[in-house]
Amino acid sequence: AASGERFVVEAKEDASYTLAKARTEIETARKNRSARIGLFLFSAKTAPEGMDMLVRHGEDVFLVWDADKIESDVILRAGLALAKALCVRQQKERDAEEGNWDDMDQAILALEKEAKRISQIKSWTETIQGHSGKILDELRKMTNGLDQQIGVLRDSVAALRLG
Repeated sequence: AASGERFVVEAKEDASYTLAKARTEIETARKNRSARIGLFLFSAKTAPEGMDMLVRHGEDVFLVWDADKIESDVILRAGLALAKALCVRQQKERDAEEGNWDDMDQAILALEKEAKRISQIKSWTETIQGHSGKILDELRKMTNGLDQQIGVLRDSVAALRLG
């Protein structure tokens, strides 16, 4: 669906990286590798304080991933799916082919919204131990919601490939 499109991935476990510094780094990486989309992974150990788990700035996606926690993998999968979808979107825009942009836009917005909710819940679980069972249940529900949105996004990309 996006033949020839590229996205670049940068991963850092360095506390000196702010979001601004990461944006500069991913921009340079895109230029150096002739990529149109960038995916920047902050290590959960060194991510900037208050950083949302998944955020998009234009054609770049930034996420916080904890390699030691399997539940963090849904954020990584969501970031990869979002980067791929942005590649497909750009390719289709250039080809001026019609596609189901509404579904893709809704899935992208849903992913961003769910990732923001995960960030909030992560903060709550760190400060409110007495309610952690309820919060972790909500986190599980949101993880399932993110997985569903990733499926919607994959289905939309597959439909665009056939179109």
